[in-house]
Amino acid sequence: MPVRGKSKRKGKNKDKDKLLKKKSTKTEETAVERAKANATLWEARLEITELSRIEYRDTSLRLAKTNEDLKKQQYKMEKDTMSVLSYLKKQDQEKDNMVNLLLQVLLMAPECCSLHG
Repeated sequence: MPVRGKSKRKGKNKDKDKLLKKKSTKTEETAVERAKANATLWEARLEITELSRIEYRDTSLRLAKTNEDLKKQQYKMEKDTMSVLSYLKKQDQEKDNMVNLLLQVLLMAPECCSLHG
């Protein structure tokens, strides 16, 4: 009788071993599939991050160039404004000089008329 009991146990153990091997194989396959999916996910994240970084760099460079262009434009406009103001001051001074000269002529005119008259 003991032989029979041992043989039944051995058979059950073999069945359990087969089930464990199937389960471990399934678990390994699931783990491999999960690892592949995870790797694919990280690759996609990396690609998106890389594209975002490139876009950010391009935008930064474009903004820096635009900023430099605006600074040059502002400098030119300030220079032009100073030139216009200088020109207007010069004209104003010339007009003031002309007014003073004409006033002197008008003031001298009665003297000249009274001398001759």
